[in-house]
Parts: sequence; C-alpha cells; structure tokens
Amino acid sequence: MPIPTGRPFGVVGWSASDGSRIAVTSASLLQVFALEPGRGVLLEREWTAPGRLAVLERPEQVLLAVADRQQVHVVDPATGAGHDLTMPEVTTSGRSLSQAARNVIGLAWVPASGSDPVLVAGAQGGLLARWGCNGGGTPHALPPLKTDLDFVTVVTPVPGGDGMRVLCGGPPGGPAVYDAVDGSLVHDLATGGARVVGATVVDASPPVVVVAELADDACGVRVWNPLSGRSTGAVVHRPLPHDAYVGPPRAGRTADGRPFVVYEVEEGVELLMLDRPAHDDSPVRLLLPFTVDDRAAPDPDTPAHPARRPR
Repeated sequence: MPIPTGRPFGVVGWSASDGSRIAVTSASLLQVFALEPGRGVLLEREWTAPGRLAVLERPEQVLLAVADRQQVHVVDPATGAGHDLTMPEVTTSGRSLSQAARNVIGLAWVPASGSDPVLVAGAQGGLLARWGCNGGGTPHALPPLKTDLDFVTVVTPVPGGDGMRVLCGGPPGGPAVYDAVDGSLVHDLATGGARVVGATVVDASPPVVVVAELADDACGVRVWNPLSGRSTGAVVHRPLPHDAYVGPPRAGRTADGRPFVVYEVEEGVELLMLDRPAHDDSPVRLLLPFTVDDRAAPDPDTPAHPARRPR
C-alpha cells in the first residue's frame, strides 16, 4: 500500500461488513484502505496536518476521528460523510488558549453499552475537550473534561464502572482515570512527578493498564489495575544521568495467547509478560533487530538473552 506523502503518522484498523480496513495519516493526507487484494484506496481526504486517529466500531456504523491541529474530523469511512469539530478557544474559567495550546495530541472514543459514546481530545495546553455522539453519528459538544492538565500525552479508554472511563495524563503530573461523562476523578495514578510518555490497556484477567514513565534519574513501566486504581508491579531502570529513556508500551500476545507488552529502553527493547501472579517479574531483553510494532512473539520463558531484573 504505497503512501504518496511519505512516512505514516497514525494507523488504525477495524472490521467492516465486507472486509478489513486500515486508515493511515501522513503529512496532509488521510487514506482508508481495504486489505483485500485488488480493492486499494477506498477514501482519501486532504487536510492541514492530520495526525492521531481513533476508531469507534458499532454494529450500525463505524466512525473515524482524525486530529488535525485545532480540529477533529469525524468521518464515516463507508460513505465519506463527516463533521468538523473545533477545540474550544476559552476554558470554562475564562482563560484564553493559544493556537498551539489547542493542538490535539491525544484522541480516544469512550464507548459504553446503552449510552452515547464520548469522544475525548487532549490538547497540548492541557485541555480535555469532549463530544457526545448520538445514534446517527452526529457529534455534539460537551463541557471540557479538564482544562488544567498542562501537557496531555495520554488519552485512552479504560475498563471499569459503566465503561465510560478514560485514562489521561502527562508531564508534570501523573496519569489519572476520569469518568468521561461527569468529569469526576476516579483514580489518581500519580507516582511522584514522573513524566508520562505512553500507556496501553491490556486485555488480561483482571485487565491491566501499563504506563511508561520517565524521570531525570530513572525510567520504566508501571502496571496498574484500572478497576481498583492500585499498582501491581513495575520495572524500573536507573541508567547514567541524562540517559534515561523509555518508549510507549505496545500490547500483544504470544502464539499461545499469553498477554505481554513491549517497549523501547535506552539499550534496546524489553518484553514484559502480564499473566503472572506479580507483574514485577524480570522483563525479557529482546535481541535486535526488533520493532515495537511487531506484536507476535514466541513464548519467552526460554529467552535467547538474559533478562534484566528490575532495580
């Protein structure tokens, strides 16, 4: 699938009634592809700077949300019909927001059984805007979820309650779980000033949220139970000063169905299994070359490289 504008920025996939689909943003272009041979590009849109993507899958309709600087485009990829949403220029307290502060850098649909789904957009200036979406796919603005989070790096739905919960966070504060409908704080997951660089929800039993954090003298991932708000383990590295690095975690499963996350560190890539009684077991150090987009892995109980223990 050649992308004429170069390297992709955002990629999401879903299942349609007549096959599988994938949406890609790159430079000024959104493209929707069919994965079946011979069908190619089904939809193409040119915008200013399309970036983050979020997909809402419903039996009656699929909706694709596309961040585009201070806007979010909501598109039905089957028909091309859509709506353009604009980030608020003023917070609920009356504080004006610059264009840069309104740039959308996090995006997530928060669906729930029996309720209208909520689209949450996190902006560079700490604003969490949201829209409800009725059964016909028409968005309507709701009051901002939060306006004082400084820099938002993570926006992702998490299980719990009635399903309408969202994990948001970024530097300098830590992540927190909010009720996407009434804006109330459900769980504060802050751990003392570490900067949040990414997070993922893993479909394990019980479900877990893995958050990648970076501090001046340490980095690593922390595992949370989103139902209780308690940490169940962590992998911490303490490298040389100013060398701390960890990338966003990516979830996957082994060939026999065991859940794991992979994430970059300063010396390579690590894999952490998530089906053990405690999630603070040694991660497996993977031999390069390896990319964090690779989601299939052999059973790592017999690693080819010694695993490093959490410090």
